Amino acid sequence: MAVEEETWRAARDFAHACLRRFGDAWTVRERDDLVQESLLLAWQWAARPREPHRVTAAVRTIATRLRIRGLHRRPRRSLDLTPAGASVELLVAAPPGARRTFVVAGRRVAAEWLLPRLQRELSRLRPFDRELLLARNEGARAAELARRFDCTVAVVRTRTHRARRRVQRAIENDVRAADPLDLS
Repeated sequence: MAVEEETWRAARDFAHACLRRFGDAWTVRERDDLVQESLLLAWQWAARPREPHRVTAAVRTIATRLRIRGLHRRPRRSLDLTPAGASVELLVAAPPGARRTFVVAGRRVAAEWLLPRLQRELSRLRPFDRELLLARNEGARAAELARRFDCTVAVVRTRTHRARRRVQRAIENDVRAADPLDLS
């Protein structure tokens, strides 16, 4: 009995060590849950007539796979306009009376100034690129869009990346050209 407890304690420590090497915020926040779930799945795995002495290897594999599944299920980041991460959703979803400012090209910009320019730049994109960009911003995956538009995943990723960069550069150029007093 003590040997089994020691094995599972070692497996728990091994799962923690395995997940500790991933420093992203989601994994750090969910690490304890991932360890518990991986130990439960490893316990179920060890009960089958396989190789119960390989529990630590099973725990490592299960913990890593659970992390990957969790990362794929989390909400996707939206269209980044700035290093601070301002997005179309944030601009549109904020309450009308709230004072919203974002950092674009190193300058603080009011949302009221930014939103019309963002909409203008989105309207200048080709319809296909605009649809892809907005769908990706809403959280659609590249594979889903590839099936929907009957193209390859590489096409979806390339077109959305280029469209996002086009919009970002145009807005940054507008901010650089604007009078600092107009931005606030």
